[in-house]
Amino acid sequence: MSTDKRAITRQQVNASAMVQILGNSEAEHGRPFRGIVVDASPKGMGIRLPQAVEANRAIKVEIEDMMFLGEVAYCAPAKDHAGEYMIGIEIEQCLTGLSGLQHLVQALAEEKRTPVRHE
Repeated sequence: MSTDKRAITRQQVNASAMVQILGNSEAEHGRPFRGIVVDASPKGMGIRLPQAVEANRAIKVEIEDMMFLGEVAYCAPAKDHAGEYMIGIEIEQCLTGLSGLQHLVQALAEEKRTPVRHE
């Protein structure tokens, strides 16, 4: 009998991610560091990290062309990975297609710098 009470089953993953603990202002944000996403669902994910993170902290997770914003639900020592920690996060926001968005922002910035010629 499983003790997992999640409403949605998480899929096993093995993806490198950049993780950043968020503060109340940009100056309070922690430095980004690498982690490994080990499981994920539409509402949450488990991430193995080299450091502990307090529960209830806001967190940003970037994986390839996606960014997730959420809150740390728990943190515990990682089984089978001495000196590392497992965190579970509840996903609150997800952005995809970030490279396309970056190209759009650059194009708009170029357009703004280019003087409009009236004929």
